[in-house]
Amino acid sequence: MESKLIRMVSISKVKIILLLILPISLGIVLAFSITYMENGFSDPEGQLNNPVTLQCDAGVLANRTITVTDDGEYNWMFIKNQELSIWITSMQENVSMQVFFSSYQKTISHAWLNQTSQKVVWAFQIPASGHYRLELANWEIRPHPVQIYVNALPVNHSFGLFDCLNPGDLFRVG
Repeated sequence: MESKLIRMVSISKVKIILLLILPISLGIVLAFSITYMENGFSDPEGQLNNPVTLQCDAGVLANRTITVTDDGEYNWMFIKNQELSIWITSMQENVSMQVFFSSYQKTISHAWLNQTSQKVVWAFQIPASGHYRLELANWEIRPHPVQIYVNALPVNHSFGLFDCLNPGDLFRVG
């Protein structure tokens, strides 16, 4: 009888431990998943902004001159139909730089900064809620300064962070 009681006590301790460990483990897995989803591991220096964000972005998101040595990126979360304006101007001549704006599912816009085109001006509506990236890829050995201005008009949304999440971002390829 006493051994049966000891077994019941040890089984209940195991259940309690499992009930504590399971949520903690899921929380850790969730944190690593979000960091991976936000490219926190592929850009640990956070060249242009913090790659791990948990907010819907709006307002003036970039308004500065940066020097792009090889490549750099901005990462944001937007809500469907949010209006976005991007201006990028080269501060030097004879630049060879690719500029991409993309979600994890597809490239929204692509352009070159070079001898014939010293400026990129884009304005569009976000097609789907989720994570977006503005990437600048320098194709030359020497660093290039560029002026970047990005403005996202605020959108009323009632569900906070859930309004700008896209489950498809978790299952992206590449």
